[in-house]
Amino acid sequence: MERNCNSMLVSFNAVANKYTELQNNYTLLENLVVKVEATNHVLENKTNLIEKKNKMLTQLQTISDLKSVYNLWNQTKHLEEELLKTNYKLESIVNDADARKQDFLALFSRLKSTDKKLDNVSESFHDELTATVNASNHMFVVLSNKTNLMKRLISEKDTAGLPNFRIGAILEKTDVTQRVSGNT
Repeated sequence: MERNCNSMLVSFNAVANKYTELQNNYTLLENLVVKVEATNHVLENKTNLIEKKNKMLTQLQTISDLKSVYNLWNQTKHLEEELLKTNYKLESIVNDADARKQDFLALFSRLKSTDKKLDNVSESFHDELTATVNASNHMFVVLSNKTNLMKRLISEKDTAGLPNFRIGAILEKTDVTQRVSGNT
């Protein structure tokens, strides 16, 4: 029994040692848990702070994005206004070109009409000039004939001794006779 007691005592001491060791381990674990919880609390605080900063950065990014969108909207509006101005100018240029085209066509038509009138006037002038030249030639022939007749009559008067008044009558008679007969 003593052996049994000793053996129990040894077993009890071994268990007591184990118990003390376990209790020490437990205390170490509790301290470790406290440290882990403290670290966890610090980490949670840091995580919360990081989340807040992230949220603020996201909001700042959103504000920055909004500013970018607003700037793009302003630029787009400006470009739309410029495009409208450009379209207006282009339409004005096209209208002006169409007007100049119509002006040119009207001037061309007027030029053709004036050219035609000029041709008609030129032809009429040519016909009148020809008639005038022919009439002048006819008058020249008539005057030449009268001059020659007068020269002949004057030379005959000097040779025949006729009075002056008869020369005028002869000229008138010759002129009237030529008109009636159509001779020049």
